[in-house]
Amino acid sequence: MGNYYLNPAVYMLEDFLRTPSAGATFDYGWSMKGHGWHPGSNAALVKMMAARWRTGRPDRGARTG
Repeated sequence: MGNYYLNPAVYMLEDFLRTPSAGATFDYGWSMKGHGWHPGSNAALVKMMAARWRTGRPDRGARTG
């Protein structure tokens, strides 16, 4: 039942993030995999997120405070 309510929200989020500046990607599994499916391990996901964070952060010298 959870997929019934979550799927439209995921599609709406994807539409919202489909801008070049967001740099977001979406990977979908087979429709019966459920909302907990992801294409790799949790460790791989953290590595992808960290790599994106490093390329998108401002220069450390620009910080104030």
